[in-house]
Amino acid sequence: MDVLDEKECREFVMKDIKVASYMYLIYSAFNAINKIYALEYSVNYSRDNYLKQTAIVRTKCRELLENADIVMD
Repeated sequence: MDVLDEKECREFVMKDIKVASYMYLIYSAFNAINKIYALEYSVNYSRDNYLKQTAIVRTKCRELLENADIVMD
């Protein structure tokens, strides 16, 4: 996946989603939600750079939410 650009990566994932079982899709969405909570929890608000940490985490969370949305559709 690291050698694929974003479009190729999405096409690869979408191909798997179309043939995946419902249980796998539910697991994928659940896993994405767990990662979002873990990322949000990882921000250390006692540090001076917490705003930068939050921005990075929110970008990653947005990507996970978009992927979860695709799976749910």
